[in-house]
Amino acid sequence: MNVKVKRPRHDITEGERILHSRGAKRARLIAEERRHSPGWFYLSFATDFEFLGAAVVRAQGFLTAVQRASNLGISPGGDVVCQGPIPRKDLHRVPDHLRNRLLTEAEVRKHLDGKMAGE
Repeated sequence: MNVKVKRPRHDITEGERILHSRGAKRARLIAEERRHSPGWFYLSFATDFEFLGAAVVRAQGFLTAVQRASNLGISPGGDVVCQGPIPRKDLHRVPDHLRNRLLTEAEVRKHLDGKMAGE
């Protein structure tokens, strides 16, 4: 699995619109995600200036992945980029000890072939 350690963009993406939705709209989006089978999602957390960490969590979509990271106490804040679900054929590249915890940049680079955006 080759993942990129992405720095946030300054323009608002669809993912950011979803993440910042509130109230009934957010509840509706989460309910829609929960209709899907769960899979493993890669989350990358960053500010405009630094990478804060990454996580691989089991969820049904973008919002439920962010919610799962928060529930596990591994969300460091910042902007979130989500990739997933990770294809089954690539899951062997994410060892169990790297799942459901906050990963450092060194761990992403070493174990997940991570590269900074633009590398």
